[in-house]
Amino acid sequence: MAFLKKYQNHIILLAALVAFVLFKIPHLSLPYYWDEAWVYGPAVRLMAQNGLGLLPDALPVHYSRGHPLLFHFLVAAWLQLFGNTVLMSHVFALVVSILLVVALYFVGKDLFDQNIALVSVLLLLMQPIFLAQSGLVLPEVMLALFALLSVFFFLKKKMTLYFISATLMLFTKETGVAIVFVAFMLEIVRQKGGILSQPWKTIKTLFVVGSPVLVLFAYLLVQYFYQGWFLFPEHTGFVTFDIATVWNRLTEGYGAYIFIYQGRNLLLFSALVLLVYALIRKVKLDHKTELFALFAFIVGFMLVSSVNFFSNRYTLTVVVLFLVLSTGIILQVLKNKYLAIGFTFIALALQIPILQKKSGSDHNLGYVNAVKANIAMTDYISTLQIQDKEICANFNTMEILRNPLCGYVDEGTSFKNLVHPFNDETDYCIISNYDTPKADWDLAEKNDLKLMQRFEMGQAWIAIYQNTTK
Repeated sequence: MAFLKKYQNHIILLAALVAFVLFKIPHLSLPYYWDEAWVYGPAVRLMAQNGLGLLPDALPVHYSRGHPLLFHFLVAAWLQLFGNTVLMSHVFALVVSILLVVALYFVGKDLFDQNIALVSVLLLLMQPIFLAQSGLVLPEVMLALFALLSVFFFLKKKMTLYFISATLMLFTKETGVAIVFVAFMLEIVRQKGGILSQPWKTIKTLFVVGSPVLVLFAYLLVQYFYQGWFLFPEHTGFVTFDIATVWNRLTEGYGAYIFIYQGRNLLLFSALVLLVYALIRKVKLDHKTELFALFAFIVGFMLVSSVNFFSNRYTLTVVVLFLVLSTGIILQVLKNKYLAIGFTFIALALQIPILQKKSGSDHNLGYVNAVKANIAMTDYISTLQIQDKEICANFNTMEILRNPLCGYVDEGTSFKNLVHPFNDETDYCIISNYDTPKADWDLAEKNDLKLMQRFEMGQAWIAIYQNTTK
């Protein structure tokens, strides 16, 4: 009994991880979906096939999109070791997700205590965005892992480890620069007493904090030599400093998704109410420096990211930090063991119905049904032997039908004549509620197309029509 009491949190963590892995296993063999079908999945399999590389020319620009290639390199190396298949690429994604969960526990334990660490982990394991991303070949989970480690090592003043983790973060995705920027600003505050008394030591420390950006800049210089540009032109086209646009992304994009959606409004409301209570009743809060730093990293990431294109999955890094921050406030104020346990059970129980809400996006578990519908559709039209017919389809459907690396078709059964938009010469048309814009759902009715087959998987549906007027 003494052993169980001493290691109860570790046992709960292990049990939660086992349940998480068992839950994800059925998803690992699914073909690629959306952005992982468009670039990331085919990119890592192509690199595994053609040879590993970290330089900008290791992949065609269509696949690299100008990003640093650490994520692609690591997945491709894994595939070379264990087999160049969709399944093994998803296993890699799951391994990285497990590392993030374990890292979150030990970071939370070191910064706060075991209970805050465990509750943060349990809440993460019940987040739809994490449960979806943990089985997809996308860089957001790895970015969140290196960002979390960068924040942790910075706060613990372990600057060598900070430099390594922050550099790995930036070479996973450039948006990690927001974490380095905030760390630099916090270091200025932390060094305010030494700026005059020890200027050279302060400058050295500030240089170390900001130096991962210099390493990234060196890579971008190499990229300019290879490609003629520093950042992918299509991506820089999304950057804007228009106040109204940035404010909209900051509030209705990042703010709403991080703090309100997927049940996180409960954490926000509880943390704010208890924080006000603590201030009024003068309840002592430990680890104020850590709480403030986490808040600063969250706000800084949101501000920097809001000048660029917004996607829900981009928020995962900040969601992880917010879980630690909110849990750290709530459990410190509650103090009472039974109140803390009660809150945890309520928070986790309320996540269950939220997990049932599914769409066709890759930031919740609805993507599973969409992939299954895609499989059924692909199997059906493959039997029709219409690979050379003109088929109208939208973005994601076109990718999975023509690229064997996505896992739906092989070289002999891929579709060659995919078009968009629909025209009088089109033979077939594919419409779905997760790929086709809603404005085009009545395309079949408008053009008097014949329904051949319709597949429904949960909330996802996809239909195949034939143009009989040709």
